[in-house]
Amino acid sequence: MDACSQVVHVTNQAVIYDLVDSARSRITTIYMTTYFLGGALGTTGGRLAGRVVGRGCCRRQARRGPCRRVVCG
Repeated sequence: MDACSQVVHVTNQAVIYDLVDSARSRITTIYMTTYFLGGALGTTGGRLAGRVVGRGCCRRQARRGPCRRVVCG
């Protein structure tokens, strides 16, 4: 997942650099701020969902899957 995120990030930056040269810095600033805020909101939403729903369901599913050692220890 991290590798895919990095590829998307680099691709987005390449698209930004192909836009207007005089506004490149401002566009990059807006992109990075939005990228950071999206990650922060996603993390907060995930934590809140974990508190509301709980982790029991996730752990039960993980015991059956290939990641059972990672999640369940």
